Amino acid sequence: MCEKQLRDNQLRVLWIARIDYSRNSGVKPHAHDDFFQFILVTEGAGSVRVKNQSFPCRTGDGFLFEQGAEHSFHYTADTTTLDFKFIVQDELVDFIRTFNVHGPQVVTDTNQFKQLFHLSCANLRNPNAIFPYRIDVGFKSALLSILHSSGSPTTQDEITSVITQDVSSDHPVVQHMIDYLKERFQSQILLEELADHMGYHPHYLIELFRAKTGITPIQYLQNIRLEKAMEFLCMTNVPITEIAERVGLTPHYFSRLFHGKIGISPSNYREQTRTVIGKDIILEQDFITDAQPPILSF
Repeated sequence: MCEKQLRDNQLRVLWIARIDYSRNSGVKPHAHDDFFQFILVTEGAGSVRVKNQSFPCRTGDGFLFEQGAEHSFHYTADTTTLDFKFIVQDELVDFIRTFNVHGPQVVTDTNQFKQLFHLSCANLRNPNAIFPYRIDVGFKSALLSILHSSGSPTTQDEITSVITQDVSSDHPVVQHMIDYLKERFQSQILLEELADHMGYHPHYLIELFRAKTGITPIQYLQNIRLEKAMEFLCMTNVPITEIAERVGLTPHYFSRLFHGKIGISPSNYREQTRTVIGKDIILEQDFITDAQPPILSF
């Protein structure tokens, strides 16, 4: 299958690079008339100027530059960026511009962009027609996720389907903690026990985990439990008290935690999912199904 048949018809990544800047270096004002650009600061600090507005940039910040928008960079520390240049076509152009995103966007999952860079490196070493397609799709998904986060706050009608992102870390201690919590979320886990298992002081583990993931170990554990509970509520008829036990919580605490994080009770959340059982979930208003397969009862 040829590459042209595979590439996305709305967004196509042209170029990906890791660029290292020394302290007090940068790029003079310029614009790209033929493509959009996105940069992710993986390490460092400085400032970015877009359309006569200046913004600070820090590790984890992302900047989207529209086609034709003048921009420049100045870095006050040794800085590394991932740089993506891409073409946007059709209605996606207007869609992106409705967000009017010029300032820094906090990228909560930088790994998705790092993986795209690694994938592009793999394609450079051993070209394969499937790699550009995977890069297009992956970058489009990551970009839309950032745009969604920059828009209006999520409403109750948009209850997130995934409480946790796939958190990971290149720090061995933090990754070990993540794996430990994922494997044992059904059991009671005390911070002191986790610290003993890891061989570090509890306060050190909390600060290290927060620095690398943005949340504490206990918050991450709660998120894992809520995500698993939501899956049970949506996909099974298991009693709510048993679901609480399956995710390592008492029924009372589970109900309080779920309501505090999701905004409704576990029973109401389950009832909402039941209202769509057996119904088509149609995303396009003009989509028409020709036939509905029969539901057989025995």
